[in-house]
Parts: sequence; C-alpha cells; structure tokens
Amino acid sequence: MGLFKSAEERRIERDIKIRQGVRRIEKSIREQGKFQDEFIRNAQHAKKIGDMGQYAFIRNSLKKTATIRKMLERQLLSVKNALLIKRQAEASADFARSMGMMA
Repeated sequence: MGLFKSAEERRIERDIKIRQGVRRIEKSIREQGKFQDEFIRNAQHAKKIGDMGQYAFIRNSLKKTATIRKMLERQLLSVKNALLIKRQAEASADFARSMGMMA
C-alpha cells in the first residue's frame, strides 16, 4: 500500500473492489432467499395455529424481503453491465494501442 502506485496497480485494486462488491451483493441476494423461505415457514405455522396477527405481520415482512431482493438484483445487474462496458472499452483501447504500435 504505497503512496505512489502505478496506474496498473490502481486498476487492479479497483477491479478487486468491484469483484468484492459483486460478491457481497450476490451473498445478500442468497440471504434474502433464505429469509423468504423462513418467513414462508413461519407464516404457514402462524396460519396453522390461527394467529392471524402474526400471519399478517410475517406476510408484510415477506413482501419487504421480496422488494429488497429485487432491488439487490437490479443493483447487481447494473454493476455487471457497467463492468462489461468497462471491459469492452479497455479491449478497444488495447486494440488501438496495438494498432498504433504497428503503424
């Protein structure tokens, strides 16, 4: 972690942080799926024992969980698309540098 890093070192660090962010979002999506499964089991149990207050509360929590999961999936899609565009731009820049060297 030096003060004066090369552009390549900074690029590599950015790529690592982006990949870490993608993994965190993917983990959060998986966790939301687990929460959904647990809420469904709890709602079924509440309905079975006739506790409609808890059933309604759990149902609302399940809706919020689904909303959060969709939001995370949208974020993941945005990050992945931005990463693809970045890689595409880097490939074009590499090609242009190669052509410049050949000329």
